Amino acid sequence: AENAAVEKGAPERFTFGPSDRYYWDALDNLPEDLQRLTAAVLEEKLRCYNTQCPEALTAEITALARRAAGRDINVARDSDQLLQRELEELRRAYREQEDRVREQVAR
Repeated sequence: AENAAVEKGAPERFTFGPSDRYYWDALDNLPEDLQRLTAAVLEEKLRCYNTQCPEALTAEITALARRAAGRDINVARDSDQLLQRELEELRRAYREQEDRVREQVAR
């Protein structure tokens, strides 16, 4: 959020300004049918959260955070592997080009 400020002593916590709209800003950029679907899913999730006991809510949010962290790790690993493959391909192409140049110079 644009006006968000990290609270001192708690880097993982944020304070939002009165103009911040959290997830709704992202919804504005979706097609209308996806906006309705996403709003319905969020509404149902909030209903579930509001009717759960605090322990169940904490457990569910913790599980969601762990799944999200796992996805982040997988994305980073996949990105790293892709970059490694691209680097190897560039090195191979460079070696091939060097060989062609050497052949041309030798003629």
